[in-house]
Amino acid sequence: MVFCSSCQDLTFNPVNEDSLDDFEVVIHEDLASLENCARLRSCYLCVSLFAMIQHHKLYTGGGYDKLTPDKDRFNISLGIYYKPDSLEDWDFLDEECGMDDGDAPPFMISSNTDFRHCFRICNPKAISRSSWYQGQNESGVQFDELECTSIGIGKSDTSTGSAESIARIKSWVEKCRNDHPACMQKPLDSTLTYPKRLLDVSNALGESGYVILVPSAQSDLQHERPLYATLSHRWRPGHSCVTTSLNVVQHMQNGILTKDLTRTFREACITTNKLGLDYIWIDSLCIIQDSVVGCEDDKALEIPKMADYYQNAEFNLSAATEQNDGLWGERDGDAIIPFNIPITINTPTLPRKTRKTVVRLSPVVSGAKSHLDYRGWILQERIFSRRTIFFDPYWVSFECAEMSASDSCPEGLKKYQDKSARNFEDDMGTKIDRDVALSVMGGTLRSLSSHIGSRSLDNTTRNTVLSLWFDIVKEYSLRQLTNESDRLDAISALASRVSRILDDKYIGGIWEKDLLTCIQWSPNMLAGYPTATREQACGAPTWSWASVHLSEYGIGLDNSFARDATPLVRIVNVEWEPRGPNEFGDISGAKLTLSGRPLRGYCYYGKGYSETLKDLITMTEGLQEPPRQKTDRNELYNTERYVEDLWWLYITAEYRGEMVRVVLAIDPDTRDSITEGFVYFLPLADYTFSEAYLKEYGQLGRLFGLVLKEVDDGVYERLGGAQIGSAFLMTGKEKSMVLV
Repeated sequence: MVFCSSCQDLTFNPVNEDSLDDFEVVIHEDLASLENCARLRSCYLCVSLFAMIQHHKLYTGGGYDKLTPDKDRFNISLGIYYKPDSLEDWDFLDEECGMDDGDAPPFMISSNTDFRHCFRICNPKAISRSSWYQGQNESGVQFDELECTSIGIGKSDTSTGSAESIARIKSWVEKCRNDHPACMQKPLDSTLTYPKRLLDVSNALGESGYVILVPSAQSDLQHERPLYATLSHRWRPGHSCVTTSLNVVQHMQNGILTKDLTRTFREACITTNKLGLDYIWIDSLCIIQDSVVGCEDDKALEIPKMADYYQNAEFNLSAATEQNDGLWGERDGDAIIPFNIPITINTPTLPRKTRKTVVRLSPVVSGAKSHLDYRGWILQERIFSRRTIFFDPYWVSFECAEMSASDSCPEGLKKYQDKSARNFEDDMGTKIDRDVALSVMGGTLRSLSSHIGSRSLDNTTRNTVLSLWFDIVKEYSLRQLTNESDRLDAISALASRVSRILDDKYIGGIWEKDLLTCIQWSPNMLAGYPTATREQACGAPTWSWASVHLSEYGIGLDNSFARDATPLVRIVNVEWEPRGPNEFGDISGAKLTLSGRPLRGYCYYGKGYSETLKDLITMTEGLQEPPRQKTDRNELYNTERYVEDLWWLYITAEYRGEMVRVVLAIDPDTRDSITEGFVYFLPLADYTFSEAYLKEYGQLGRLFGLVLKEVDDGVYERLGGAQIGSAFLMTGKEKSMVLV
């Protein structure tokens, strides 16, 4: 164990003489002293802390070089903070270091005026305050009981692709292979489609290294099914490292020199080789990217199989950092691994004045959310990969359905479904806003897939799968696509797998057996105003979420209400055609015929009821029934309660000599889909007797409906949705409507 003179005997003293809440110790008089010690590599703590500051500068635009000469003289200190005795409740919440219950602080924090960094305390019970009052003098393990390694004077772990990094990745993969049932499915499983082509990387190393494209059917691969890796990366404009009909024979016969690959592909091939595998699947090289007249469209045939390709892989390599044109990034590996350090805590107001223990500290590393986590195509790769290795800004991370690990948390943490992504990252000490639930979803889908054909789904399991699908759609709707025409293609492999589980037909984002539930979606909006745009290049009908580009705020879709709702329409017919060989991709001619009771109304923009519309009758064909409860006139005319201008639908009709009117707030699908004028409101589902709705909102009746525009005689497009108390809405006469 190596520590400098300032850190080898860390003694924490109370910040206030009359309180044992906050403790601090000064380790350096200024930043220059910390930097000097770190550059001499004479102390784990100083090297780690200085690297945090450097990392902050490199990846978030801040850093120590922004300090002024005066500020440069501020002390560098460490602190641990407990719940104040005067508080009954305690939520120590910090954007960088998370939450603490007050008894055993999980973080040791470094503070001065311009940067704030922290270490995760891996054994927080060693400094729990409750142990003080149990008469214990020393808590936790003894210093000599913890394995302590020496810091390297000459750095060797200088890259996320170093030998040390490769060894750590191997240990994570091996642990997952041996200990995680949800991840143990082997590629020999004949129920999964094996890749049509793979890249052989067995000769990728060295100056004259090369890779070669191997067709599975024309070799022993299809029979032997050797282990292989996959790669998640972002396609960039002008990307030329692809296989086409013109070079596919050359790639199979002569191969490609490793040095001629893009940096990302080159480092992925080398990493795969170093991790002990001979093959990798890379989409742009293993799928023929162009189509030839008279030949099968290889891309259209391969895209739906990608779920199997990623699930079948031994692991997936993720080029997660946009700053690096490649997988590997420079780093000081010694600065991000956990280490053990003895500390002393002085408690002068207690019978025992001094408490000595050993804490294991792990640097908390953080970075911007990965650019891949914004990309639509990457979602299914994240979900279906059994194991993913992320090459992050300054470290390497590992994720599977049961565990996450990183350089700063090499032992890994078991996943729990009830723990939020943020709290999980706090526990990990690796903060990059990554949704750990996606790999858990993959584990669930793999488990359900294993029973395909052997048994039918019960209602509970089917609802679980639908809820999972809706969660996937909500996440997908937040992601971006380079080409909006890929809106259905980029999720088609997921749709293919869910279709097999549900035994259901897929209609451009919608499941046929649960069609009424699936079309009860709405865009999430900012201040009631939609930011989405209508994008129908993929052929999705307006009643599908896939017809809307939603990446800024995403989609709102919750089947907990909808699945128990009372349907107010009847499905007469639904028809569609796939545009190509991928039945889960682009479609055309989608039409949904519903029989319901539409209400004609006038759409306008403003604050609630408009006095100018008081003499307008929108329902000239009359009503079947009036509302069960009249809208309070004062409530109808009270526009002061509406702060923001919204889109409204005014419906009025004469029933037995009396005027009946109602005003509904509209949730438009897009910012350009709706204009002032006559539209229709089609009540779709009544939530009044939904168990989930009653639990959430009590006895208030509620129904959901679609706002529609007639584009041809009897043919309508969706403009948005609306909700209203079911008792306040009149009932129209039954009518058949074709939605496109």
